[in-house]
Amino acid sequence: MDSPQATPHRAQSRSKPTARGALRPVLLSDLTRDLLWPRMFRVASHAMRPQRWVLAAIAVVLAALVIEGSRQTVSGGQWHAWVATSASRGFDEIGLAWGRGDLTGVAVAIGRAFRTLTVDLLIARPTTTIAIVMPLIIIWSVSSIALARMTAVEFGQGALVPWTQALGFAVRRWVSGVGAVLLAPLTGLFICLGLAAAGWVLLQWPVVEAFGSLLYPLAVLASLAAVLLVAASLLAHHLFCPAIACESADALDAFQRGLAYLVGSPGRSLLYAALGALQTVIAAAVVWFIGVWTTRAAFAASYHWVQHADPGQEPGWSERFAAAVVSLCSDLPSIAVAGLVFSGYAATSTIAYLLLREHNDGQDAADLWMPGLIDGTLAETADPQGLDDDEADF
Repeated sequence: MDSPQATPHRAQSRSKPTARGALRPVLLSDLTRDLLWPRMFRVASHAMRPQRWVLAAIAVVLAALVIEGSRQTVSGGQWHAWVATSASRGFDEIGLAWGRGDLTGVAVAIGRAFRTLTVDLLIARPTTTIAIVMPLIIIWSVSSIALARMTAVEFGQGALVPWTQALGFAVRRWVSGVGAVLLAPLTGLFICLGLAAAGWVLLQWPVVEAFGSLLYPLAVLASLAAVLLVAASLLAHHLFCPAIACESADALDAFQRGLAYLVGSPGRSLLYAALGALQTVIAAAVVWFIGVWTTRAAFAASYHWVQHADPGQEPGWSERFAAAVVSLCSDLPSIAVAGLVFSGYAATSTIAYLLLREHNDGQDAADLWMPGLIDGTLAETADPQGLDDDEADF
């Protein structure tokens, strides 16, 4: 027989009091409030915020201009031809090895293609590679940090950060963003250069090579460290910029935070990424269809009664100008979709970072770096008066 005290408690477990003291049924949100993964379903709403969407689209356009501008130069055209040829050859080798069922051949082909598109390309065309790749990395880092900052503040604290302040925050930390991206590849490159130098000293001279062969297991261990470092960096790269945006971390701190959360919760990392990618793909598909239908309808209606010039007639300047404007407007769906995909990537990365941090460290999503705190921590600085105007407005 239940005690009198147990009955009210059990009733409260089935319902929630409202502001007037009445009871309401338990909602799904009540049951999932303490779960982390359902909060990933807020990715699409964050990605489609107008400021973030437009900022992401601008970043995509800037990257496209860098790529297209580099194609117009002789060295840039040759660089792009190298990349296209190497990538095509790599895919062919991987496909042939996979068709034979040769898993070792697949691994070797992937490694060869990666080396060709990174180390060999940098050695063969160092100036052109740096001139093309570095602006792209800077654009990606700055825009990713800005988008992550806006997403993190709204997701964690429910506040909106103007895009100008978020962009200023990102520009002041662009070195950290670029450093976090390049840390693993450069470390792996230096390890390989060290192994090459050691091999030249220890493995090519008589008698010395016998001693050098005894040290070869150390070379294997160093190579293993380089492979694991680069592979982990590729899997965790989406967490680097959110770490900078949420913690104001430097490159090394952002790098180790991203790797630590990936290693600590690999399954959750994969689940969060899949949920965010699914929402981004669905939203992008909807936007694409709406955009295509809109531009096609606008073109069909606007030019329905327009008489086109004869095929052999040279168009005048006004006709060429109008055609260029119409063509640009027809490309807006592609730009909008590309911007939405990038914004969705940033929202997925940021929310996943905050949820992984909460799962691994028990740190609430509202705990974000703010002006007046020491970079990389939540400790107050000793000199809060020394803040920039932009930072003081956060």
